Amino acid sequence: MKNKGLELKVGIFLLLGFVALGAFIFSKGLLVLRKEGYEIKVAFSFVSGLEPGAPVRVSGVRVGEVKGMEIIYQEKPKVIVTLWLNEKVKLRRGSQILIRSIGLIGDRYVEIMPTSFTDTPLIGDKDFIQGIDPIPMERLVNLGEDMIRDVTQVLSAANEILSDKEMKISLNKIFKDFLALTKGGNELISKIDSLVGKTEGSVTAFKNLLETNKENLQATVANSKQVTVNLKESTEKINKFLKIAEEGKSTFGKLVKDEKLYSDLRSVLAEIETSALSFRQSAKEFNVTLSKIASEKGTIGKLISSDELHQEALSLLKEIREHPWRLLRTPKGEK
Repeated sequence: MKNKGLELKVGIFLLLGFVALGAFIFSKGLLVLRKEGYEIKVAFSFVSGLEPGAPVRVSGVRVGEVKGMEIIYQEKPKVIVTLWLNEKVKLRRGSQILIRSIGLIGDRYVEIMPTSFTDTPLIGDKDFIQGIDPIPMERLVNLGEDMIRDVTQVLSAANEILSDKEMKISLNKIFKDFLALTKGGNELISKIDSLVGKTEGSVTAFKNLLETNKENLQATVANSKQVTVNLKESTEKINKFLKIAEEGKSTFGKLVKDEKLYSDLRSVLAEIETSALSFRQSAKEFNVTLSKIASEKGTIGKLISSDELHQEALSLLKEIREHPWRLLRTPKGEK
């Protein structure tokens, strides 16, 4: 009875141990309940410690696991990693597949970054994809060491420069000159800004002036074009006239060529000028006469300006209209 009780206790203890181990494995993702899915193959040049069973995540969500790995020996060896993905996962060509780690030196896993394009074909079962190789930790460490070494050298050189008194004086002078130059540059920039503002104002005013006088300017340009055309036509006519005159084909040309006609024309022009002078003299005398009439000098002037004479003249005209035969009556003493 004692042996049976001991065996029962041992059995219960082992059962609890197996249950705890199974729960641990399941919680760590080492055990995946098989569901419907598909496999894809990804090629890497370096997997940085990735192991079979490592999780596969899409945008941080676990969707599968690393099923296996195989090295292909060729000119440059490749590692073909087989990934199992849940059937609900739909990936398109152009998605990025990387190997990352949880933390700085944590476990490795595969991260898939889906593409944003929706017109590329879907990745299917057994499809082959090129992955993005991880950066080896040694390379990162070496890069950090190189950076630290470079910074140390720069700090050492700066310390040597600052410890030199002459160098300090030179640097101080350079710094002061730089401040003065900066101040002058700021003043120059202010002047340039002011000049630009004035220029913009002038341009705006000129633009407004053009807009206001747009019609006048257009009319002026049109008139200038017409004047140019008229001037061109006049020039052509003058040239044509001079050419005809030189050839002596027209009356003017013959007049220019014939000295006798030229002399006769001068005589005619002289007579015309004399007649014009006489006409001007007669007009002047006529104006004087009109002035005298207007000033009531002479019989005509008095007749025009005198109301009494004007009335008598009207009475005489009326009498003649009514009794015209009186003009034929012979005065007494005449036969």
